[in-house]
Amino acid sequence: MPDTHEETLHHAFQLAFRFMVALPTDPQGLKDVTPAERLELYGLWLQYNWGTCRATKNPHTFSIVQSQKWEAWKKVGDITKEEAMERFITKVIEFLKRNPKSSDQELLYFLERRKKSPITLFGAVSDPSTRAITWLCIFSEIPFDFEEVKLTQFPEELRSINTQGRIPFLNDNGLIVNEGTSILKYLCAAFPVLDTIYPKALVPRTQIDQYLDWHNTVLRPVTQASIFGRPPSSNEQKTKIDEVLLTIENLWLTPPEEIASGSSKEKLKSVRYVAGANSPTIADFICYCEVEQIKEGIPWCLEEYPNISLWLSNMKQIKGYEEAHAAYNVAQGSGRLKKIARL
Repeated sequence: MPDTHEETLHHAFQLAFRFMVALPTDPQGLKDVTPAERLELYGLWLQYNWGTCRATKNPHTFSIVQSQKWEAWKKVGDITKEEAMERFITKVIEFLKRNPKSSDQELLYFLERRKKSPITLFGAVSDPSTRAITWLCIFSEIPFDFEEVKLTQFPEELRSINTQGRIPFLNDNGLIVNEGTSILKYLCAAFPVLDTIYPKALVPRTQIDQYLDWHNTVLRPVTQASIFGRPPSSNEQKTKIDEVLLTIENLWLTPPEEIASGSSKEKLKSVRYVAGANSPTIADFICYCEVEQIKEGIPWCLEEYPNISLWLSNMKQIKGYEEAHAAYNVAQGSGRLKKIARL
Protein backbone atom coordinates (compact mmCIF):
# COMPACT_ATOMS: atom_id res chain seq x y z
CA MET A 1 0.00 0.00 0.00
CA PRO A 2 1.46 3.41 -0.90
CA ASP A 3 2.02 5.08 2.45
CA THR A 4 4.79 7.57 1.64
CA HIS A 5 4.88 10.58 -0.70
CA GLU A 6 7.21 8.74 -3.09
CA GLU A 7 5.03 5.63 -3.20
CA THR A 8 1.86 7.68 -3.69
CA LEU A 9 3.48 9.67 -6.51
CA HIS A 10 4.64 6.49 -8.23
CA HIS A 11 1.17 4.94 -7.86
CA ALA A 12 -0.49 8.05 -9.33
CA PHE A 13 2.00 8.07 -12.21
CA GLN A 14 1.30 4.42 -13.03
CA LEU A 15 -2.46 5.09 -13.06
CA ALA A 16 -2.00 8.16 -15.28
CA PHE A 17 0.33 6.26 -17.62
CA ARG A 18 -2.05 3.29 -17.99
CA PHE A 19 -4.91 5.69 -18.70
CA MET A 20 -3.03 7.43 -21.50
CA VAL A 21 -1.83 4.15 -23.04
CA ALA A 22 -5.41 2.84 -23.14
CA LEU A 23 -6.72 6.06 -24.68
CA PRO A 24 -7.84 5.61 -28.31
CA THR A 25 -5.74 7.45 -30.86
CA ASP A 26 -8.81 9.09 -32.39
CA PRO A 27 -11.74 8.76 -29.95
CA GLN A 28 -15.07 10.05 -31.22
CA GLY A 29 -16.52 12.97 -29.32
CA LEU A 30 -13.28 13.70 -27.41
CA LYS A 31 -10.78 16.47 -27.75
CA ASP A 32 -7.88 14.11 -28.25
CA VAL A 33 -4.34 14.62 -27.04
CA THR A 34 -2.53 16.64 -29.69
CA PRO A 35 0.58 15.22 -31.40
CA ALA A 36 2.69 17.77 -29.54
CA GLU A 37 1.22 16.67 -26.20
CA ARG A 38 1.79 13.00 -27.01
CA LEU A 39 5.44 13.74 -27.78
CA GLU A 40 5.80 15.71 -24.54
CA LEU A 41 4.31 12.80 -22.58
CA TYR A 42 6.60 10.36 -24.34
CA GLY A 43 9.62 12.53 -23.51
CA LEU A 44 8.60 12.61 -19.85
CA TRP A 45 8.11 8.83 -19.88
CA LEU A 46 11.64 8.36 -21.27
CA GLN A 47 12.96 10.73 -18.59
CA TYR A 48 11.21 8.65 -15.92
CA ASN A 49 12.72 5.41 -17.24
CA TRP A 50 16.19 6.47 -18.40
CA GLY A 51 16.94 9.81 -16.82
CA THR A 52 18.33 12.86 -18.59
CA CYS A 53 19.15 12.53 -22.29
CA ARG A 54 22.92 12.99 -22.46
CA ALA A 55 23.40 12.54 -26.21
CA THR A 56 24.36 15.72 -28.06
CA LYS A 57 23.43 14.48 -31.53
CA ASN A 58 20.11 13.03 -32.70
CA PRO A 59 20.77 9.31 -33.47
CA HIS A 60 17.53 8.90 -35.45
CA THR A 61 18.07 11.19 -38.43
CA PHE A 62 16.62 8.59 -40.83
CA SER A 63 13.35 8.13 -38.90
CA ILE A 64 11.07 11.11 -38.52
CA VAL A 65 9.00 9.48 -35.73
CA GLN A 66 11.99 8.31 -33.68
CA SER A 67 13.73 11.64 -34.27
CA GLN A 68 10.71 13.52 -32.89
CA LYS A 69 10.62 11.26 -29.83
CA TRP A 70 14.33 11.83 -29.18
CA GLU A 71 13.88 15.60 -29.51
CA ALA A 72 10.95 15.48 -27.07
CA TRP A 73 13.14 13.62 -24.57
CA LYS A 74 16.02 16.04 -25.04
CA LYS A 75 13.64 18.99 -24.59
CA VAL A 76 12.63 17.76 -21.11
CA GLY A 77 16.03 18.84 -19.86
CA ASP A 78 17.86 17.87 -16.69
CA ILE A 79 15.03 17.13 -14.28
CA THR A 80 14.63 14.39 -11.70
CA LYS A 81 12.54 11.25 -12.07
CA GLU A 82 10.07 12.67 -9.55
CA GLU A 83 9.72 15.93 -11.50
CA ALA A 84 9.09 13.96 -14.69
CA MET A 85 6.30 12.02 -12.99
CA GLU A 86 4.75 15.21 -11.60
CA ARG A 87 4.75 16.87 -15.03
CA PHE A 88 3.30 13.75 -16.66
CA ILE A 89 0.48 13.64 -14.10
CA THR A 90 -0.20 17.36 -14.61
CA LYS A 91 -0.60 16.84 -18.35
CA VAL A 92 -3.04 13.96 -17.75
CA ILE A 93 -5.04 16.12 -15.32
CA GLU A 94 -5.27 18.83 -18.01
CA PHE A 95 -6.58 16.27 -20.48
CA LEU A 96 -9.14 14.88 -18.01
CA LYS A 97 -10.47 18.37 -17.30
CA ARG A 98 -10.72 19.01 -21.02
CA ASN A 99 -12.73 15.82 -21.44
CA PRO A 100 -15.06 15.56 -18.40
CA LYS A 101 -16.28 11.99 -18.91
CA SER A 102 -18.02 10.70 -15.82
CA SER A 103 -16.12 7.40 -16.01
CA ASP A 104 -12.80 9.24 -15.62
CA GLN A 105 -13.75 11.55 -12.77
CA GLU A 106 -12.57 9.14 -10.07
CA LEU A 107 -9.08 9.12 -11.61
CA LEU A 108 -9.12 12.92 -11.86
CA TYR A 109 -10.22 13.22 -8.23
CA PHE A 110 -7.43 10.91 -7.08
CA LEU A 111 -4.71 12.63 -9.13
CA GLU A 112 -5.74 16.07 -7.87
CA ARG A 113 -6.20 15.09 -4.24
CA ARG A 114 -3.05 12.99 -3.79
CA LYS A 115 -1.07 15.94 -2.38
CA LYS A 116 -3.60 16.41 0.39
CA SER A 117 -3.27 14.68 3.72
CA PRO A 118 -4.18 10.99 3.72
CA ILE A 119 -7.60 10.03 4.97
CA THR A 120 -7.80 9.14 8.65
CA LEU A 121 -9.91 6.23 9.84
CA PHE A 122 -11.07 6.33 13.44
CA GLY A 123 -12.16 2.95 14.74
CA ALA A 124 -11.40 -0.12 16.82
CA VAL A 125 -9.78 -3.34 15.64
CA SER A 126 -12.49 -5.22 17.53
CA ASP A 127 -15.15 -3.56 15.37
CA PRO A 128 -16.07 -5.53 12.20
CA SER A 129 -16.80 -2.42 10.12
CA THR A 130 -13.43 -0.93 11.01
CA ARG A 131 -11.65 -4.09 9.85
CA ALA A 132 -13.67 -4.17 6.62
CA ILE A 133 -12.72 -0.57 5.80
CA THR A 134 -9.08 -1.25 6.62
CA TRP A 135 -9.17 -4.33 4.40
CA LEU A 136 -10.62 -2.36 1.47
CA CYS A 137 -7.94 0.34 1.85
CA ILE A 138 -5.14 -2.20 1.82
CA PHE A 139 -6.68 -4.18 -1.04
CA SER A 140 -7.16 -1.04 -3.15
CA GLU A 141 -3.88 0.63 -2.10
CA ILE A 142 -5.63 3.65 -0.62
CA PRO A 143 -3.23 5.60 1.64
CA PHE A 144 -4.71 6.11 5.10
CA ASP A 145 -3.86 6.79 8.73
CA PHE A 146 -5.53 4.87 11.54
CA GLU A 147 -6.50 6.13 14.98
CA GLU A 148 -7.61 3.51 17.52
CA VAL A 149 -10.70 4.53 19.49
CA LYS A 150 -12.14 2.52 22.37
CA LEU A 151 -15.47 0.89 21.62
CA THR A 152 -16.79 1.63 25.07
CA GLN A 153 -15.90 5.30 25.39
CA PHE A 154 -15.84 7.91 22.63
CA PRO A 155 -13.14 10.55 23.41
CA GLU A 156 -14.53 13.99 24.13
CA GLU A 157 -11.76 15.63 22.09
CA LEU A 158 -13.08 13.94 18.95
CA ARG A 159 -16.60 15.33 19.34
CA SER A 160 -15.41 18.61 17.87
CA ILE A 161 -14.98 16.87 14.49
CA ASN A 162 -17.65 14.17 14.87
CA THR A 163 -20.68 15.16 16.90
CA GLN A 164 -22.31 11.76 16.42
CA GLY A 165 -19.77 10.23 18.77
CA ARG A 166 -19.71 6.88 16.99
CA ILE A 167 -17.13 4.70 15.28
CA PRO A 168 -16.02 3.98 12.72
CA PHE A 169 -15.81 7.34 11.03
CA LEU A 170 -13.59 8.78 8.34
CA ASN A 171 -11.96 12.19 8.14
CA ASP A 172 -11.05 13.08 4.58
CA ASN A 173 -9.42 16.50 4.87
CA GLY A 174 -12.34 17.89 6.86
CA LEU A 175 -15.12 15.82 5.31
CA ILE A 176 -16.50 13.47 7.98
CA VAL A 177 -18.11 10.23 6.80
CA ASN A 178 -19.97 8.02 9.29
CA GLU A 179 -21.29 4.44 9.20
CA GLY A 180 -19.31 1.47 7.92
CA THR A 181 -21.21 0.79 4.69
CA SER A 182 -21.33 4.50 3.81
CA ILE A 183 -17.55 4.75 4.29
CA LEU A 184 -16.99 1.74 2.02
CA LYS A 185 -19.14 3.30 -0.70
CA TYR A 186 -17.43 6.67 -0.29
CA LEU A 187 -13.97 5.16 -0.71
CA CYS A 188 -15.08 3.39 -3.89
CA ALA A 189 -16.28 6.74 -5.27
CA ALA A 190 -13.34 8.84 -4.08
CA PHE A 191 -10.51 6.55 -5.17
CA PRO A 192 -9.77 4.56 -8.34
CA VAL A 193 -10.64 1.12 -6.99
CA LEU A 194 -11.43 -1.87 -9.20
CA ASP A 195 -14.91 -1.57 -10.67
CA THR A 196 -15.65 -5.10 -9.48
CA ILE A 197 -15.35 -3.97 -5.85
CA TYR A 198 -18.50 -1.84 -6.16
CA PRO A 199 -19.70 -2.07 -9.80
CA LYS A 200 -21.18 0.91 -11.57
CA ALA A 201 -23.50 -1.34 -13.56
CA LEU A 202 -27.07 -1.13 -12.26
CA VAL A 203 -27.87 -4.81 -11.63
CA PRO A 204 -24.73 -5.91 -9.73
CA ARG A 205 -24.64 -2.67 -7.74
CA THR A 206 -28.30 -3.10 -6.78
CA GLN A 207 -27.62 -6.66 -5.63
CA ILE A 208 -24.75 -5.44 -3.44
CA ASP A 209 -26.84 -2.58 -2.06
CA GLN A 210 -29.60 -5.03 -1.17
CA TYR A 211 -27.13 -7.08 0.83
CA LEU A 212 -25.73 -4.00 2.58
CA ASP A 213 -29.26 -2.96 3.62
CA TRP A 214 -29.89 -6.47 4.98
CA HIS A 215 -26.51 -6.38 6.71
CA ASN A 216 -27.33 -3.16 8.56
CA THR A 217 -30.91 -4.03 9.49
CA VAL A 218 -30.64 -7.78 10.21
CA LEU A 219 -27.11 -9.16 10.55
CA ARG A 220 -25.45 -6.26 12.35
CA PRO A 221 -27.97 -6.02 15.25
CA VAL A 222 -27.74 -9.78 15.86
CA THR A 223 -23.95 -9.89 15.92
CA GLN A 224 -23.73 -6.78 18.09
CA ALA A 225 -26.01 -8.42 20.64
CA SER A 226 -23.82 -11.51 20.77
CA ILE A 227 -20.60 -9.51 21.01
CA PHE A 228 -21.69 -7.19 23.81
CA GLY A 229 -23.67 -9.71 25.81
CA ARG A 230 -27.11 -8.15 25.39
CA PRO A 231 -29.22 -11.20 24.34
CA PRO A 232 -32.28 -12.12 26.47
CA SER A 233 -31.04 -15.70 26.60
CA SER A 234 -28.31 -17.72 24.95
CA ASN A 235 -30.85 -20.08 23.33
CA GLU A 236 -32.83 -17.22 21.84
CA GLN A 237 -29.67 -15.57 20.58
CA LYS A 238 -28.41 -18.88 19.14
CA THR A 239 -31.67 -19.16 17.18
CA LYS A 240 -31.17 -15.66 15.76
CA ILE A 241 -27.58 -16.50 14.85
CA ASP A 242 -28.74 -19.67 13.08
CA GLU A 243 -31.32 -17.69 11.13
CA VAL A 244 -28.84 -15.14 9.80
CA LEU A 245 -26.24 -17.78 9.00
CA LEU A 246 -28.82 -19.83 7.09
CA THR A 247 -29.78 -16.71 5.15
CA ILE A 248 -26.15 -16.10 4.21
CA GLU A 249 -25.70 -19.79 3.36
CA ASN A 250 -28.81 -20.23 1.21
CA LEU A 251 -29.41 -16.73 -0.15
CA TRP A 252 -26.42 -14.42 -0.22
CA LEU A 253 -23.84 -17.09 -1.09
CA THR A 254 -26.05 -18.83 -3.63
CA PRO A 255 -26.14 -17.57 -7.25
CA PRO A 256 -29.53 -16.00 -8.13
CA GLU A 257 -30.10 -18.45 -11.00
CA GLU A 258 -29.76 -21.40 -8.61
CA ILE A 259 -32.22 -19.84 -6.19
CA ALA A 260 -34.70 -19.36 -9.05
CA SER A 261 -34.29 -22.93 -10.29
CA GLY A 262 -34.54 -24.42 -6.81
CA SER A 263 -31.14 -26.10 -7.08
CA SER A 264 -29.77 -24.05 -4.19
CA LYS A 265 -30.63 -26.89 -1.84
CA GLU A 266 -27.67 -28.78 -3.25
CA LYS A 267 -24.47 -27.55 -1.65
CA LEU A 268 -22.12 -25.80 -4.03
CA LYS A 269 -18.70 -27.19 -4.82
CA SER A 270 -17.47 -23.74 -5.82
CA VAL A 271 -19.04 -20.89 -3.90
CA ARG A 272 -19.35 -17.48 -5.45
CA TYR A 273 -19.07 -14.30 -3.46
CA VAL A 274 -21.87 -12.40 -1.73
CA ALA A 275 -24.91 -11.47 -3.86
CA GLY A 276 -23.81 -13.67 -6.75
CA ALA A 277 -20.60 -11.77 -7.53
CA ASN A 278 -17.73 -13.56 -9.28
CA SER A 279 -15.09 -11.71 -7.26
CA PRO A 280 -14.95 -9.98 -3.86
CA THR A 281 -16.95 -6.79 -3.36
CA ILE A 282 -17.41 -4.44 -0.42
CA ALA A 283 -20.28 -6.74 0.61
CA ASP A 284 -17.81 -9.59 1.08
CA PHE A 285 -15.37 -7.50 3.12
CA ILE A 286 -17.97 -6.36 5.62
CA CYS A 287 -19.89 -9.65 5.70
CA TYR A 288 -16.72 -11.62 6.42
CA CYS A 289 -15.69 -9.34 9.28
CA GLU A 290 -19.16 -9.61 10.82
CA VAL A 291 -19.44 -13.38 10.47
CA GLU A 292 -16.01 -14.08 11.92
CA GLN A 293 -16.97 -12.14 15.03
CA ILE A 294 -20.14 -14.14 15.67
CA LYS A 295 -17.96 -16.92 17.05
CA GLU A 296 -16.86 -14.61 19.85
CA GLY A 297 -20.42 -14.48 21.16
CA ILE A 298 -21.77 -17.96 20.41
CA PRO A 299 -19.61 -20.71 18.91
CA TRP A 300 -21.07 -22.41 15.84
CA CYS A 301 -20.06 -25.36 13.68
CA LEU A 302 -18.70 -24.57 10.21
CA GLU A 303 -19.69 -28.03 9.00
CA GLU A 304 -23.34 -26.99 9.23
CA TYR A 305 -22.70 -24.23 6.68
CA PRO A 306 -20.50 -25.58 3.83
CA ASN A 307 -21.04 -22.56 1.58
CA ILE A 308 -20.00 -20.18 4.33
CA SER A 309 -17.06 -22.40 5.25
CA LEU A 310 -15.69 -22.43 1.69
CA TRP A 311 -16.33 -18.70 1.27
CA LEU A 312 -14.50 -17.90 4.53
CA SER A 313 -11.54 -19.94 3.33
CA ASN A 314 -11.54 -18.12 -0.02
CA MET A 315 -11.72 -14.71 1.63
CA LYS A 316 -8.64 -15.40 3.74
CA GLN A 317 -6.66 -15.55 0.49
CA ILE A 318 -7.72 -12.08 -0.57
CA LYS A 319 -5.05 -9.37 -0.54
CA GLY A 320 -4.99 -7.39 2.70
CA TYR A 321 -6.60 -10.02 4.91
CA GLU A 322 -3.52 -10.63 7.07
CA GLU A 323 -2.75 -6.94 7.59
CA ALA A 324 -6.35 -5.96 8.29
CA HIS A 325 -6.84 -8.74 10.85
CA ALA A 326 -3.43 -8.89 12.51
CA ALA A 327 -4.33 -6.72 15.52
CA TYR A 328 -7.77 -8.35 15.83
CA ASN A 329 -6.29 -11.85 15.87
CA VAL A 330 -3.85 -10.83 18.62
CA ALA A 331 -6.70 -9.36 20.69
CA GLN A 332 -8.82 -12.43 20.06
CA GLY A 333 -6.07 -14.77 21.24
CA SER A 334 -5.42 -12.72 24.37
CA GLY A 335 -9.08 -12.70 25.38
CA ARG A 336 -9.24 -8.93 25.01
CA LEU A 337 -12.49 -9.08 23.04
CA LYS A 338 -14.20 -11.13 25.69
CA LYS A 339 -13.15 -8.56 28.26
CA ILE A 340 -14.69 -5.83 26.08
CA ALA A 341 -17.95 -7.80 25.90
CA ARG A 342 -18.19 -7.78 29.69
CA LEU A 343 -17.79 -4.01 30.02
